[in-house]
Amino acid sequence: MILLILLFYFFSAFSFSQSILPEEYRLLSEYMKTKDENIGKHLLEKYPDAVFSEDLKLILSENAYQRGDIETAKNYLKSINADRLKPDLRDKYVQLWKDLDLDKKSALLSYPVLFRDFIGSVRLTESQALQVADKLMKSRHYRDVIKVLSDVKDERACYHLGVSYFYIGDKSKAEDILSSCKDERSYKYLALIYLKQNREDSLKEILLKVRDTNIRDDILLIVGREYLQRKEYEKANEFFSLMTDSYDRFFHLGLLSFIQREYEKSLQHFIRAYYFARNEAESSKACFWAYRSYAMQGKGDLGLRYLVMAGKGEGFYSAVAKIASGEPLISKGVRRVFSEGDTPVQAEVIKAIRSAGFYYYSRLEAFKRLKELSPTDIIAISKFDPFLSIRLAVRKYGANSDVYKYVAFPLPYKQYVYKASERYGIAPELIWAVMRQESLFDPFAVSVSGAKGLMQIIDSTAKWLYKHTGIEPKSIFDPETNIMLGTAYLRHLYDRWNGDLVKVLASYNAGPHRVKSWTDYSDPYLFIENIPFKETREYVTRVLYNYYVYAELLK
Repeated sequence: MILLILLFYFFSAFSFSQSILPEEYRLLSEYMKTKDENIGKHLLEKYPDAVFSEDLKLILSENAYQRGDIETAKNYLKSINADRLKPDLRDKYVQLWKDLDLDKKSALLSYPVLFRDFIGSVRLTESQALQVADKLMKSRHYRDVIKVLSDVKDERACYHLGVSYFYIGDKSKAEDILSSCKDERSYKYLALIYLKQNREDSLKEILLKVRDTNIRDDILLIVGREYLQRKEYEKANEFFSLMTDSYDRFFHLGLLSFIQREYEKSLQHFIRAYYFARNEAESSKACFWAYRSYAMQGKGDLGLRYLVMAGKGEGFYSAVAKIASGEPLISKGVRRVFSEGDTPVQAEVIKAIRSAGFYYYSRLEAFKRLKELSPTDIIAISKFDPFLSIRLAVRKYGANSDVYKYVAFPLPYKQYVYKASERYGIAPELIWAVMRQESLFDPFAVSVSGAKGLMQIIDSTAKWLYKHTGIEPKSIFDPETNIMLGTAYLRHLYDRWNGDLVKVLASYNAGPHRVKSWTDYSDPYLFIENIPFKETREYVTRVLYNYYVYAELLK
């Protein structure tokens, strides 16, 4: 009897899902089963703006090619906007373009990253070469930039060439090119080269040449931070002081004074930084450090107003200030943001598309229907796709909205998180905190560096963990496997750093060998602010913020 009831509910749910599945997806399902070209053509004619239309054209082109209808295959392929193809179909698109012997030049000009193999086999004007190089450099294909611009005489090419040689590690070649380049952006990379070579006179010559104030301040900040990390405080002060009045100038002068235990001076700098803050996160940061400057002088009571002000802002330092003041990070109950009568109609449609096997398209469809989505829809979507719901909430209502606050810190994959937590002795709130920052709960996330899955594990780390932990090597995208691997790695880092959470998180992002080489401070806040890489500094503070929120949620 129980089995019959379960079957009834299963088929009822399946029937409901099919009944609300949009027609274009029912047709797409039928086409994928039958490969009936007439259905494919009808789909393109009736639904030309469907989110899957470019992928469908590729499939139709491939089918036409396989049956020998070359002209039809070419027509379909040439009509595709490759920027809208599913990422895992782009290699197939490139191969089919080659198989059909279509025009190489138009392909390279339109999609340089996809058709890098065509570099050198087509003639480009200098203007076209610069256009291609610009797109390649944005995608970090520096060696291909060099190939494209190798024979270009246009003076605008020097910046792209010099920067590309810089990033592939040929600093000598980079210096030769950038030193004769008129593009002021090149001075930043020359400064980095001279800094590593301790050529302070050359650094100062560059600063005399720069006319753009923003570029000049960027260089001064980079140089000042480098000397700060080297503990060459007089030189750090010299370069920070040359910056125009700004938040970065005063905050770093404050940090420098704080490190040297000149707390009255640091206080004045942090207060001035507050008045130059560009957002609430910077305001909180300046106020928190002003409070610390008071506290280090034994005047914590006088500095309490700055601690309170810090707590009213946003971000990591706001969270730290609230915790220090005994205030909650999150409201005890986010007020109701939807009416009792609302029904998540659009969420049901998105779920039906997903259930039909179109996971990727369900997300595209949600953004296509953004104007029609209600708060109820977004909250309902959070139950089956937290990644999507968070992005939709930010896009439609903003990061300060009640809708966003409702869906921002979900607890997905509970069974796997608690299992990993128990096995490796890592707090579940930390696992969720890392997962949120690494992938925003997208199990299929892949970074530009090749990190994969919920906890963003790179292949080499996965292999090492398989070998040393005995975790069964399933698909790295499998949520249980990925969470187990990420948690095992956190445990390894915890043991390595004797439970120093800041260094654990810095190592998870930048690698433990780099962290070992950085200046060590017993003060965790000083350590964070002196992390050489901006990406890692921001990563550590964001994960810690997530951690504090999840710790409060799980109380």
